[in-house]
Amino acid sequence: SHVTRSIVLVLALSLHHLFEGLSIGLQMSVSNVWHLTIAVMCHEIAICFSMGLQFYKTDKKLTKKVFVILLVACIIGPGGIIIGLAISETGGTEHDIGQNTVNGVLQALACGTFIYVTFFEILFQELGSGKSSLFNIFAMIGGFIFMALLGLI
Repeated sequence: SHVTRSIVLVLALSLHHLFEGLSIGLQMSVSNVWHLTIAVMCHEIAICFSMGLQFYKTDKKLTKKVFVILLVACIIGPGGIIIGLAISETGGTEHDIGQNTVNGVLQALACGTFIYVTFFEILFQELGSGKSSLFNIFAMIGGFIFMALLGLI
């Protein structure tokens, strides 16, 4: 069960990284690239920590298989950026409606995969186990509030 959950987590996060990379690569202005890159970096910390914990729960030692899976998951994000750059370089101007639509759809898919991973993989496991404490719940709510305030800034 833990192995299957770990594989599904890595696949969902890899898809999320691909869409994130595509949305960063499709940005037309330098300031938009930096804003999106900083936003991605902020939540990548939590994602990587969660993925590391999931693999630690699965297998207490770092095996070659885990290393290869994590390496592939790390390469997918920059690969998405390269694909997004290739698409934006072949596209038109900043006001190109088709390219803006593709960018919006890719950002929505990245957000959707992140919401899926958060609610069905991480929170379900933490809060659905029956041993969650009041501190865990307040920490989760505090994290959501912090990220919302960070988004307002």
